[in-house]
Amino acid sequence: MYTCVNGGIFTVLEQLNKEEGKMEKSHDMQLPPVILPSGTLGFFGEGYRWHKFIYPFVWLAKKFAMFVAKTVTVDKTVGNMSLKDDSSPKQMRPDCIFIDLKRWICGGMLNAIGLSNFGLQYYLRQGEWQKFTKQWALSIMLVRKTHPERLLEARQIVNLLLEHWNAFNVKPIIKLNGSCPNVKHGNKTSTAEQLEISDVFMPLNAHIIVKLNALADIDSAREIAEHDACSGLCVSNTFPFDEVPDWIKWKVFPEVIRQTEKDKQSKVIKWIKKYSGGGYSGKDMLPIVVAWIASARQAGITKPIVGGGGIFTPLGVWKMYRAGASSVSIGTPLLFRPLVVPFSILTAYVLFKWIPNKWRR
Repeated sequence: MYTCVNGGIFTVLEQLNKEEGKMEKSHDMQLPPVILPSGTLGFFGEGYRWHKFIYPFVWLAKKFAMFVAKTVTVDKTVGNMSLKDDSSPKQMRPDCIFIDLKRWICGGMLNAIGLSNFGLQYYLRQGEWQKFTKQWALSIMLVRKTHPERLLEARQIVNLLLEHWNAFNVKPIIKLNGSCPNVKHGNKTSTAEQLEISDVFMPLNAHIIVKLNALADIDSAREIAEHDACSGLCVSNTFPFDEVPDWIKWKVFPEVIRQTEKDKQSKVIKWIKKYSGGGYSGKDMLPIVVAWIASARQAGITKPIVGGGGIFTPLGVWKMYRAGASSVSIGTPLLFRPLVVPFSILTAYVLFKWIPNKWRR
């Protein structure tokens, strides 16, 4: 298997990956077939300590998927995950991430990391992003409490980026995270506010991807996608636990539904109470995300859509492709099903690089 990873078909994929080259802003955004969710490999692509146990699969992800930096805020955010000076987690298994054997088998997890980071200026001063030579994305979240404060926050972010803009070998795609369930002002940014924020980012002349939740309103998403500054959408972020459909809760978190005396003493119930639910990610997100993308295309959204959430097998990639996704986001399977990741990446390259769009449904 490892021979195949380092040669053969993956040599072809590597050449295709190099062809992406340095990206300058144009009307149409060209995305690679596979994009990593923000934070999959940390802030600079350094990964995490546990990645050494699945190194060949992490190597594949680095080689053939577009890197997206862990989400940053303009100010330092303590969040729920303690960080070392190098921004890596202090704990091998942070308490703010819940996964046990049962959830691992079911392919689901909860997280309440809370955007722990040292602030945008800190990471810009490290100079690592400026050295990148391949297409990449910078994930940003606005977290202040009021609308005027968040607009000011957006302007501060743009000013910080402009100070360093010419130092970047490759200008980043800006991923505006508008749906993180672990921020104090709420997990949803209004359509009107998202449009105003997009206006603020226009001076960068960068491609902007707005990250939404698959529970978001399609009409609102279309309005956001039609904005001149928006180059595409990314769906989906984690689901706020309170909004997770009951059928998923029955399957992955039955303790929450049953609520017996024994269930109330379970680790998962205690975790949910401690972190106010957090956000859910897992393989059962797939049909919801696929249905959302199909509806978005039917509603007239023509800009690129990155489909992510629940892609645990090549079949998941195929379903995203058929629904109308422009590329796929694969990250969680590195933790749950790493053996399948190479096949999912290969499937994405075949579908999104080599199969004509007219063959879609």
